[in-house]
Amino acid sequence: MSYVVLARKWRPKQFDEVVGQEHVARTLKNAIVQNRVAHAFLFTGARGVGKTSSARILAKALNCQAQDGPTPTPCDQCDSCKEITAGQSVDVFEIDGASNRGINEIRELRESVRYAPSRGRTKIYIIDEVHMLTTEAFNALLKTLEEPPSHVKFVFATTEPQKIPVTILSRCQRYDFKRIGQNDIVRHLELLCGAEGIKADKVALQIIARQAAGGMRDALSLLDQIISFSGNEISEASVQEILGVANRTHLFDLSQAILNRDAERCLLTLDEVHRFGYDMQQFAAEFVQHLRDFMVLSVVKDAERVTSMTSSEIAEAHRQIEGVSTELLHRYFALAAATVPDMARSQFPKMHFELMLVRMASLEPLISMDLLVDRLAALESEFDEPEKKKNDLEAPPASSPRTGRIEESSRPAGPSHVRLVQDSPAEPESPEEQIHDSEPELVEESEDSEPIDEPEPSSPPNEPESVSEPELPEVSEPTEVQPTPAEQVREPEPELVEESEVPEPAEVQPTRTEPAFTAPAAPVVPAATGIKLPKLGDVTEADDALIFQEAPEVNHEAIAAIERLNPAQIAGLTSYQRWTKVVDAIRPFNQPVAAACEYGYPERFADHVVELSFPDKYSELITEPKRYQTLEGVVHALFGPEWKLDLQQNEGSGNVKSIAEEREAEKQRRKKALVEEVTTNPIVSKAKELFEVEEDRVRVQVQLFEDM
Repeated sequence: MSYVVLARKWRPKQFDEVVGQEHVARTLKNAIVQNRVAHAFLFTGARGVGKTSSARILAKALNCQAQDGPTPTPCDQCDSCKEITAGQSVDVFEIDGASNRGINEIRELRESVRYAPSRGRTKIYIIDEVHMLTTEAFNALLKTLEEPPSHVKFVFATTEPQKIPVTILSRCQRYDFKRIGQNDIVRHLELLCGAEGIKADKVALQIIARQAAGGMRDALSLLDQIISFSGNEISEASVQEILGVANRTHLFDLSQAILNRDAERCLLTLDEVHRFGYDMQQFAAEFVQHLRDFMVLSVVKDAERVTSMTSSEIAEAHRQIEGVSTELLHRYFALAAATVPDMARSQFPKMHFELMLVRMASLEPLISMDLLVDRLAALESEFDEPEKKKNDLEAPPASSPRTGRIEESSRPAGPSHVRLVQDSPAEPESPEEQIHDSEPELVEESEDSEPIDEPEPSSPPNEPESVSEPELPEVSEPTEVQPTPAEQVREPEPELVEESEVPEPAEVQPTRTEPAFTAPAAPVVPAATGIKLPKLGDVTEADDALIFQEAPEVNHEAIAAIERLNPAQIAGLTSYQRWTKVVDAIRPFNQPVAAACEYGYPERFADHVVELSFPDKYSELITEPKRYQTLEGVVHALFGPEWKLDLQQNEGSGNVKSIAEEREAEKQRRKKALVEEVTTNPIVSKAKELFEVEEDRVRVQVQLFEDM
């Protein structure tokens, strides 16, 4: 008896044996059980995924003689099942659409359709590669396909459904067969090798599955070839040798040399590949896929589902990309993907490949434009600071007692603010000592403190004021107080004046007006440490990292300490404002619950009912007993025990916004205002005019500090 290849020997005979197409098998079996079998089916998908096999199984299920009617599990023992499996059934016609594509063949089919089946219940026509039929043939088939006799079923199979006319598609039930996953192929090959008595390494089977590209028939054909080469023991080395995929090691050698910025090693590896006789275009395409896998590995945890790498290759790839930014990997991939098409059009593909590798090995990690702007702003602030100090210190000196001065400025109402103001120094012995001894002083500023009126300076700030000698009692202004010798000797130090220590206006000696030395908006770091900037790649924690923490115990003491709102206060608040009060009260002692509440919609907050809507993602969290008790306790503490919670699971009615949405909307408004400010800046307009940039070519990107 002649040898039967594995692809035919292990062809599926039942719906459950079709690997990776559970959705198709389940639908067809249910249709048979419910007696809802359509008259025309269209099976689409890549090669070797089970289209024709499923059509044969369907034919056996409809004509199996072991049951009184169609069955989802054909017996494979009756004459009808055996004939269909062997391709000898007189009631099942398998037609090759590529060789029987004309109108004459379809006319013959139409004539034979009228006759009843010879032995089985149903006459089945399986047309493979149906997209190869001519337009005239499709048109001739339309009427028969729309109203076929009750004893006829059509099953069409194709790899290119887009070539089939829509008039045919609309008359068929379409089933899309997926490419079989690499892990599914490996498991099936392991089962098959065990049944055949073949010992195979899992890595070797993974290589076979990768080369099969999602087709089980291709995988079985490759396995047949490898068994002939290596016998009953299949190793990774033998598979690489017979399939010609030994260049995978060269791919990893190239990527390692690029990440090490070793251009020489890159060129030597490529020369070795060239001497092995590999096609440069094919090797370049594999290298692009290799870089793509690297980029995917940097962001995906379960890499085996989205890459074609084996487990050993995944481990090596993780080792190579450790510490490498995703942005740099993306640049490698973009450069390679842009070079491969040029190689196909060039007479010197190897030279293009070499130039690409040298460029990759010389790529530097990019610094984002936002970070550069921040650095420039910080540097500008640092350079401006000495100039401000110099201008302040050039003001005329005056003798005055060492008292803190409250800076008069407009500020918003709120808690105390600390401002850095220049203290009036004691009388120095020389102008140089005045510069070195002058130190800033921290003065705490609160709402209760009132600004102190200060007299006008006795001389313009740019003209130095004469300093009186200690032995001469006269001074230029009668309002100044002569310092004591102890005050002259003592070095001035920064001191923090609490709100209670601020002197009354009547007790503070008036001093001459000096420019206030205020803290700059951007943080200034001592020169010894440099400017502290965010590192490239630093990412802030997302809300989910906080929300999905384990719920802490209910803090009854913190809830009991919340001050209840009186009815007058409640009446003046909207539903959104009342909900904001609740969230603000929760936040100090239970951050996860507060963070989840920010995504709730206060639909109704009246008549002692708090009606809240939460999206699916947060509804289950907020109804967790501990979180619910915390929310309910705070509502009772703020508004009273008669208030009830009504939690609903939906995306909100659209009448109100959540706190998170309001926060995001505010950020967008701020970004829009910043973009408008930048685009209308005269310096930007001058730059566009200088570089002759068109208006539609200018793009402004704004990133807020809280988003960094």
